[in-house]
Amino acid sequence: MEAHLCPIWGEVFRMAKKVRHLEINDAYQILLDRVKDHYSPEYLVVDSSKKLLSLEQIARIANLDIMVLYLIKDVRAYVQSCVGLETNVKWRQGSILYRTREWYKVNREIRDYLMASGTNFLQFSYEELCFQPAVILSEIAEFLNISEFPSESNTVKSKSHILRGNLMRFDKIRRSTIRYDNRWFFSGSIQLLTRLWPGAMAWNDANVYSRSGIHGSG
Repeated sequence: MEAHLCPIWGEVFRMAKKVRHLEINDAYQILLDRVKDHYSPEYLVVDSSKKLLSLEQIARIANLDIMVLYLIKDVRAYVQSCVGLETNVKWRQGSILYRTREWYKVNREIRDYLMASGTNFLQFSYEELCFQPAVILSEIAEFLNISEFPSESNTVKSKSHILRGNLMRFDKIRRSTIRYDNRWFFSGSIQLLTRLWPGAMAWNDANVYSRSGIHGSG
């Protein structure tokens, strides 16, 4: 479906065009109002943005109850997803080091912001979600204060209005279950080069494999 035909985004775009120099937080409020009009009150708005800037802008909206699901992926799995099947050895090595540094910097900034701002957030890892889905989904349901959480097999039935994102959302077979991408297990270069950033690996071990649980003012 094209964006302008979407019952959510189509109306948001039409309303946004009527206002010059619309601030991001004001545009976001238009989106929230449209979702509220289109869906029943029991629906929760889920923003899948990964940038800290997005959260900072949303936090400027008055009287908005923000609850963050802070999902962290093992640095080696993240690097593998970025470098993919690149075969140029020199480029691959440089990219591995760059992506390791990027992962370390971005994740520390996000977590520091969450802790300093008092934002309610639940921290868990991609690895935990894949290997213990029932446990993590139960914790998410408790954190969001909802009676139950759809089983992993129901992800294919989700109501998504994502404009840009992971192409897997169009693949019903891959969306039918939660699977772990273990390609980094078999990459000696990733396992070796990521350890050239000892601070990153120490932070990885402390935050990906040691549960930090629920934080914030709530």
